[in-house]
Amino acid sequence: MHPRTGFVSQGKKLAFGAWVVMAVLFCAPALPQEHQTRSLGGSKQKTNLEDLDKQLHDMAAEYGPQYGSVPRVALFDVAFPSTPAEDSVLNRNALLLVTVVTQDAAELPLKRIYVRGIDGDEIDLKVVSSYYANTESDPLVQKTLGRFRAQTFCLLPIANTFTKGALQIDFAKNRVGFLLTELPLTPPDVHLLADKKRFPDPTKSISTDALKTILLREFPDFSRSKFTSQPPS
Repeated sequence: MHPRTGFVSQGKKLAFGAWVVMAVLFCAPALPQEHQTRSLGGSKQKTNLEDLDKQLHDMAAEYGPQYGSVPRVALFDVAFPSTPAEDSVLNRNALLLVTVVTQDAAELPLKRIYVRGIDGDEIDLKVVSSYYANTESDPLVQKTLGRFRAQTFCLLPIANTFTKGALQIDFAKNRVGFLLTELPLTPPDVHLLADKKRFPDPTKSISTDALKTILLREFPDFSRSKFTSQPPS
């Protein structure tokens, strides 16, 4: 299954392996400190832009009447390797996709995506690629959630998903410590549970071609022309 979660949304899902999908929303000015989560359901399908577009539209339709607009919203997708072979290729990493929509272009690109442990230690995640677009094709999303959208892929050490802490992001300005989800997560694939404490080998590099193959397989339409590699200005 594919779980999904967020300010206002929560859950899990499985794609090429086990995936967790979350949507997180930082509330409108009327409720500046509110941060909520709830289930979005799940599936075993690949993650595609149509699904993400629909999630954003549904959130805008729900929260627009209540708040008018919100400063920013984030959804995430954690993909765990489905086989020991893929686990080896990714060097004991999962793939993390963070989708952000904001009212303020100056908040992008994201400054940091990181794991914060219960002891306060922070581990910055390695960004694989980032893509940007505007939301003009959906006037409701543009008005309620914001005009500026970013899709960021990065590597998440699987060992960190087994320990208590939090997955967080810092925007370029206005907002730091934005909570995506509390940790631990629970990968459904048994082979990942056998070695919970094994971190990525720092001496091992991940093949660019292998990583690209997995990304294209699981996110087949993320290269379409609506996205650019240049952040908004």
